[in-house]
Amino acid sequence: MADIFQRNITRVSRNIIAAVGVCIRPNRVNLVRRLLCCATLYLGSTLVVASDDYIRELEEPFDCDKTVGSEPAKVFEQMQAMDETGLSPVQLAQKNYCSASAMLMLTYPGQAVEFIEVALSHISEQSQPWLFHVIQILNSQAAEMSGEPSQALELINPTLTWAINNNDKSMEMSALQHRGLSKIGLGDYLGALQDLNLAYSMADEDNDEAKVSIGSYLAMVYEYRDEFDLAIPYFQQAVNYYRGTGNALNLSVALYGLGYAFAKQGKYSLAQETLHESLRKAQSIDDEQGVAYAKKELAYINIQNSNFALAEKQLTEAQVSAEKSDNPFLTMGVNRNLAALYLAIGNIGAAEQANEQARALVDMTDMPVDYLELEKQKASLSAARGYYKAAYETILHVLDEKLVLMREQSANQLLQIRAQYELQTKEKENQLLQEINSEAEAELQTQRSHNVNLLLLLATAGIICILLAYITIRNQEVKRKLQQMADLDGLTGVPNRRRTMELIGNQLSLARRHNYPLSVGIIDLDNFKSINDNFGHPTGDRVLEAFGLVLRQNMRATDIIGRIGGEEFIVALPHTDTETAYTVIDQLRLKAHKVPALIEDYRFDVSFSCGLCDGAAMKDMSELMARADSALYVAKHSGRDRIAMSGSGNYRRQTMPEAG
Repeated sequence: MADIFQRNITRVSRNIIAAVGVCIRPNRVNLVRRLLCCATLYLGSTLVVASDDYIRELEEPFDCDKTVGSEPAKVFEQMQAMDETGLSPVQLAQKNYCSASAMLMLTYPGQAVEFIEVALSHISEQSQPWLFHVIQILNSQAAEMSGEPSQALELINPTLTWAINNNDKSMEMSALQHRGLSKIGLGDYLGALQDLNLAYSMADEDNDEAKVSIGSYLAMVYEYRDEFDLAIPYFQQAVNYYRGTGNALNLSVALYGLGYAFAKQGKYSLAQETLHESLRKAQSIDDEQGVAYAKKELAYINIQNSNFALAEKQLTEAQVSAEKSDNPFLTMGVNRNLAALYLAIGNIGAAEQANEQARALVDMTDMPVDYLELEKQKASLSAARGYYKAAYETILHVLDEKLVLMREQSANQLLQIRAQYELQTKEKENQLLQEINSEAEAELQTQRSHNVNLLLLLATAGIICILLAYITIRNQEVKRKLQQMADLDGLTGVPNRRRTMELIGNQLSLARRHNYPLSVGIIDLDNFKSINDNFGHPTGDRVLEAFGLVLRQNMRATDIIGRIGGEEFIVALPHTDTETAYTVIDQLRLKAHKVPALIEDYRFDVSFSCGLCDGAAMKDMSELMARADSALYVAKHSGRDRIAMSGSGNYRRQTMPEAG
């Protein structure tokens, strides 16, 4: 998946410099790396430091943020032609910084590092802290572009700390984005989501450009997690936005991310249409790498559709662009697709060579996802040659790295014990043959062999018992977790609609059979859509998560709670009449007002409306839900933040408790 990461960073960053606001653009490794180069230059023109001895922005003629995004080659030529005679150390640092930025925009991270080292040789963190950390962001970007996210993470963390300590919000946001992208490369998706969501919350509310860009990064995380349904809305939002701005480069990038997601879902017709549009946009602005990425992904679709000749032509053209730009991520992706192509047409030797060339560019530490995909492809190649044992062992290795290792690892240990046993038995047999002339020695050797065999058998039996015990315990744990995943809502932690309806249905049957009261209420968070629209879906998710916690902590152990819709919940109180249930739910209503304090976000209020009915009086679940929903309608249209009881003909408005 580093291909989208790479594809986007090589393109979007050119236009970032012109953006007023957050210098962030959608998707994947190389895009993000070149993007952050531009973000760094933007910071250079906007950030202010405390002392007059520190530069406050990139000085002319080193104010390259306005041109490096669209004309990196021109910027590089200007910097190289500049006479260094009479330049101060700070000016020399800025000159080499601009040269490094241009090299990164042209996808030459090795040359960029050389200029970065020269730039850092002229200043220090003590003499020019702002410029030092802006250069360090560029340094971290070069490490990412070289396929070393671990090193990139080490470089960016001190800069993030400095930005926080100096209350430099712009640099803090840029560093958070950069760190989030490094974590994506390392497979730390939860950490990446945390950093990117924090950066998203720091963006100006009226800055649509920043929201769209960071949203595209969040889509990237979901793609790495194979959650394409969650990624597609973010990419579609970016496509719609960039169509409106007329920005062909960013539109091409967003279309590529959307087409990639469609392809991974198997929607090949829709993916081809989207990727062809991305290709045309890239060709219209002479974006050679953008063309190469689109062709590479179109080739993947053609392989799936058995259009092998066209796929080979597209991959060959993309490979030329990758080698010309010294882009290891694009080269890796092209070779992986070439291996898939040759495997499909039966050219196993060529497929193995392409797979080896791709695997030479990645390692498990810095690119775990791509490494495992290439290892799986290697297993397929081994199987195609009939090397089923090698294929099997490779698959075991992949499973090992995906944390389902224990059982496979134990199986390998059993095979090793058996091999050792057979080897020792063979050695004993040979020794007996050599000593056949001595009856006493033969008997002694036989006894020794018997003892060894017995020990091995006992050891094997013991290991098998341990494995069986482990597998049994493991299966029980997996079964428990699967049941929990099937029954609980993943965001709020309360039972999902299916499980809740099942529980309430059981209680309804018992209430009717044994003639005891059962009160049921449908709860709907008031004005929840406005929270999502005004503050973003991540904030809405935090509200739902906090309200789920309020439900779990404040409802009784015998009560049934569950989430039945987006912001809609249901509670059932067995052995409880509606008057008592009203009191319980009203206390819960007051607790809901404290949700903003729980999530430390006071920009909005949280309340709910509830429709309450006597469940025992209903003949079935359909009537129960209809009555409760009708009561909810009354509560909603009577002013919200209240409870209405079905059949009462009225409602009660509850006021907030007095402060203090």
